[in-house]
Amino acid sequence: MEDITGRRDLDKDPYKGRKSKEGKYIPTGINSVDYAINDLAPGAVSLIVGRTNGGKTTYVKQIVANAIDHNNKVYVVSGEGDTETYINELYQCVIGRNNNYYDSVMLNKRFIKEPKPEVLTALKKWHEKKLVIFSKHESKLKTLDQLFEMMAKEVDAQRHNLMIIDNLMSVVSAQASEKNEVQADFMQRCINMAQTYRCHCILVLHPNKTYQKGQSVEIEQISGTMDLGNKADNVISVVREYDEDKIAQGISGSISVIKNRYFTDIVTAQTHYEKETGLLLEIDEKTNKIIGYSFGWQKHLKDAAKYDWHKVDEKEELPF
Repeated sequence: MEDITGRRDLDKDPYKGRKSKEGKYIPTGINSVDYAINDLAPGAVSLIVGRTNGGKTTYVKQIVANAIDHNNKVYVVSGEGDTETYINELYQCVIGRNNNYYDSVMLNKRFIKEPKPEVLTALKKWHEKKLVIFSKHESKLKTLDQLFEMMAKEVDAQRHNLMIIDNLMSVVSAQASEKNEVQADFMQRCINMAQTYRCHCILVLHPNKTYQKGQSVEIEQISGTMDLGNKADNVISVVREYDEDKIAQGISGSISVIKNRYFTDIVTAQTHYEKETGLLLEIDEKTNKIIGYSFGWQKHLKDAAKYDWHKVDEKEELPF
């Protein structure tokens, strides 16, 4: 019989056992989610779904920070928003709670936090050669062919472990009659790229009009073609809490694994939004305590002794 690509005769090519895939596994920072999906696997695609201002971009930023902290290279494709604001918010996630690391700067009528010069130097060293951000709305790329050609060259040359596209609607534009076809093609290209370069790809999405705020998103409520949810390896829903009683208890929302291709775990983690850092922190379901963690950027801070900073252990439980 002629050799057909994808055909496997188990008599000639027997089962070899499940093994770690070639590439790096990347934690998101939410322990129960990471255990459920066994971290973000190389060669796979995950969808992160949530309403505008629902916390999905917040979660994505801490995924970026966790990936870098675990020595991964990250490539972010941003379809909208100001890049300097994005970086400032990412830095606040990484720096932590101590205001001694910041200068307070007046921006029109508001005071904002900016990392002190020596802190900024340490942060740049922390993510050296590990973070690239591409702003599509600032580029001259017009077609998906141009976009994917650019991304393929970038990932091939730099060997990024994690590629994030935030978000699909702002990156892909199409006539209503062609939308599903274009989105299906976009999803398949993401899958092909993840598999070819053994990286993990995250695609950020919105729910459709059938979704009601405060509820967990179902796969059928993902905005766009069904190919998005059907072809994804993981689908993760990020939900903001609106119930005043739960908010008073410190519960800001939840993160749920609603599709898990390779494992059976479908989990939901309640989260607490920490304003000082901009992190979504998991609430332990047994102890009802917030699980705090920090990043290893301080080792690059030469004058660390002059700061009165407190490093929070990954498993430290913080009171509400």
